[in-house]
Amino acid sequence: MHSPLITAHSGCEQTSRDSMDSVECAIALGADVVEMDIRKAPDRVLRVSHNCVSSEEYAGKPQLKEVFRLICDKGLALNCDIKESHALYDVLDLAEAFAFGPDRLFLSGSVSPEQLARDASITQRAGVYLNIEEILKFLSVGHLFQDHTESRFPELMNTPWNFVRGVPLEGEVLTSVITLLKTLGVRGLNLPHGMVTPMAAERLNTAEIPFSVWTVNKPELIEQCLRVKAANVTTLTVESALNCRRQIFGF
Repeated sequence: MHSPLITAHSGCEQTSRDSMDSVECAIALGADVVEMDIRKAPDRVLRVSHNCVSSEEYAGKPQLKEVFRLICDKGLALNCDIKESHALYDVLDLAEAFAFGPDRLFLSGSVSPEQLARDASITQRAGVYLNIEEILKFLSVGHLFQDHTESRFPELMNTPWNFVRGVPLEGEVLTSVITLLKTLGVRGLNLPHGMVTPMAAERLNTAEIPFSVWTVNKPELIEQCLRVKAANVTTLTVESALNCRRQIFGF
């Protein structure tokens, strides 16, 4: 039976973003995964932070190791949305210290196809859901989508989300995305819910490419994602998402 995961986004259920309260809320509600944005502070400590902030502000952010300690015996998985690519190996090493492997450590965010192509061990140490904007950046550099990107290349490199919103996930683009994902051997694709059309979902499912959808908060959108067989739904409204899954799948 298809078993979609529900991931509690940082700041779920109106808790503070980048907080241990958010993690504790995810645990209490019974989420499958907790998502945290990860950066390396100037003192080289991995911190939970969506934004790049001052040293003083970083000092008030939770350390990633605190999150591991809190959930290590709770059964939840952890999705590290890595905001700075240079933090990747530090995250992997810390996860290994807490015995988190690819079944409990998911990576998303700025993990790039270039990193995965250079080091295949990354996908053996963690379940990687490669972000769609990182894929499009990589494929555009290879001139595979020249018609889509030639005039908007600077935008893609500097503000990729503006670009992603305008590129339909269909046709040659989707074919190339699927091919790259299979070549890299990643867990799946991470994309915003606005790109999850029924056609795209069907092609990804047919190609056996799991896809994770974010950030889905409205009940009707959560239901849509679950019904097109998303492997994971990341949400701020965890309780609503769990109830929706229960109504559809019975668990």
